[in-house]
Amino acid sequence: LLDYARPGVSKIEEVSLPEVIRSVYELSKVTAKKTQIILNIEETGLTVRGDRDKLKQSLLNLMINSIEATKNMAARDNKIHNITIRLLTF
Repeated sequence: LLDYARPGVSKIEEVSLPEVIRSVYELSKVTAKKTQIILNIEETGLTVRGDRDKLKQSLLNLMINSIEATKNMAARDNKIHNITIRLLTF
């Protein structure tokens, strides 16, 4: 994760959003205790133009923040909480 904190040259490319989300999901499962992460991605081939690593880091930060928030709730009420990731296209 420290590599992501260092400024560098952005590599702009076509990035598969479902692929990046799945990667973040897999990384997040290790951190999530007492938190169930539910992944719901429509297979659409959706891509965005951007830096894959920076996008991944942004989504990972959101996920870590969500996990921490649910851990705090779980500590108070001793329940398992869900985080749902959905990628929908219209």
